[in-house]
Formats: sequence, structure tokens, C-alpha cells
Amino acid sequence: MLIIKGEVPPFAFAKYDQKTQAFRCEAIYYRSVKETLEAKGFEVLDEALERQSFKSFTHTIKLREYQEEAYTRWISAGKRGVIVFPTGAGKTAVAIHAISELSKPTLVVAPTLDLVSQWEGLLKSFGAEVSVLGGGRKEVGSLTVTTYDSASIHYEELGNKFELLVFDEVHHLPAPVFSRIALGSLAPYRMGLTATPEREDGLHSLLPFLVGPVVHSASHEELAGKYLSEYETEVVKVKLSQKEREQYDALMEVYRSTLKKYNIRLRSPAEFQRLVVLSGTNREIRKALLARTEAQKIAFNASGKIEVLRALLERF
Repeated sequence: MLIIKGEVPPFAFAKYDQKTQAFRCEAIYYRSVKETLEAKGFEVLDEALERQSFKSFTHTIKLREYQEEAYTRWISAGKRGVIVFPTGAGKTAVAIHAISELSKPTLVVAPTLDLVSQWEGLLKSFGAEVSVLGGGRKEVGSLTVTTYDSASIHYEELGNKFELLVFDEVHHLPAPVFSRIALGSLAPYRMGLTATPEREDGLHSLLPFLVGPVVHSASHEELAGKYLSEYETEVVKVKLSQKEREQYDALMEVYRSTLKKYNIRLRSPAEFQRLVVLSGTNREIRKALLARTEAQKIAFNASGKIEVLRALLERF
């Protein structure tokens, strides 16, 4: 939560709190508030960010032309935005270049502990001092790598510590349980990395608000031959087992019925923000968001996928 004190103009996204005699809004608006006040000639005393020293490091990565273009466009977009590259095209290289160039306290968020370990190893190979939050480790330093799950749990603690957020596989971020990582952070600079920005639930429309717009995109067809191997993509549909389907339907019914009860429709960033804010004080809504997350886990980890994978491996 960001608190704005003093005789300042009202902001559409901020509410005035009579008790504290101050405006309050989500931390994500920090940059907008500060830049607006400074542009209007206000002298701003910034006590929101916790200033941390950052040990600079240099990397030996030689960016390819399309990677350099992605970084340049991200800079031009105000150091906010999403980079869309196919798998294997080197999204991580662009992010490491950005972390090194900015030399600001940075939080890297990845979906799994395996990816956290990869990020840690790669950053350390260039001499960076890396802390890890997750998997039994509770380190928080000026360059921290964590999972979406851990960042979501500790978002209040992390919110004022970083100036750059890097979201690996950023399509995970708009999920209601994870979006508060972005909403609750003051970080003025944000980078999202993904090969597949679209989500079936349409919540990818929130990414411009949470992280920034797509600043650069390169398809496999554009990079095949010179940078990537040729391959064909085939979609194999897998059905949930009867037990999985029953569990999935029950969890999604909890989610949908709760949204209907509170007349919440996720058609805009404002509606989504309302849902996340309410989950902080409303146990029923929080339970609904957790139910939706569990339903997604069932769909993503369907037992049928293992059987299909086993059959494919036997064929090839």
C-alpha cells in the first residue's frame, strides 16, 4: 500500500483516509504518483522505497540482433514491458543484460524451483550476489530470485525493496493469487518474459497494467534456420480423468459462485484489482481465488499428460 501525504491533487486511483489524513493506493501506482507530482512542481519526499546497495556485475553474453532490439525497445518504453520470444530464443539473456545495465535492486520471479536454480546459477556465473526465497531458503537481498508462490506469500515484505521486477513466464502473473506481487510492489521498472502471453481466461489483457505492453515479439518462423532449429508444433488434447474432472468442476464452482455472489466481473484491470484487494480482507473471496488456482493445477498436471508423454517417448 502506498501512502501519499501533504497538500497534493487527488488521484483517481487513490482514496482519502480521514484517520491518517492521507491518500492511499496500491503500490503499483508509485511511479505514476511520483512522476505526476514532480511534473507539477511538487517537492517530493520519498520515504516509500527501502534503498539498498546493489553490487554491480558484468556479463559476457553477446546479444543477438533481435535481443538487442528487444532491450532497446524496452528502454524506450520507459523500462516497462513484455518480451515475447519462442522457447530457446534467449529471453533470459535480455533480462540479465537489463539487470546488469540498470544495477538496481532486482527481484526475479520464476514459476518453478528448477527455474529459480537456473537463474541463480547463471547470475552467479557472472559474479552476481544472489539471494533465493523459496524451497526452504529465506534470503532476501538486493538481487533475489524467487517463485511466484513464494513472492505471493511474501509480497508485503518484498513490496518496497526492489526497483526492477523480472517476471519469467509472465503469463502466470495475471492469475488472481499471483497478481498481487505486481500490484503490491513499488518497482518502477518491470520486464516480463514469455513465449505464450495469451491465457485462455483472457486475463493476459491485464499484463500492460501489471508489467507493461508487449515491446518486442519474434516468432519461431522469423528465427528458424539462423537462430533456432526447424520444428513442427502439434497440439495433443488430453482429457481429465473422472476424478480430476469432478475435483476441477467443484473448485471452479466455488470460484464462479463467489464472483457471482459479489457481482465481480473480470473485464478490466479495475475489476481485477478490486478482486485482489477484497481477497486481503474477505476470506470467502480469498478461498475462491485459491480454489481457482488449485483447479488450474489439476488441469496443468493431468495424469493423462504423463501417459501421452510415455507413448511419445516409446515412439521416438
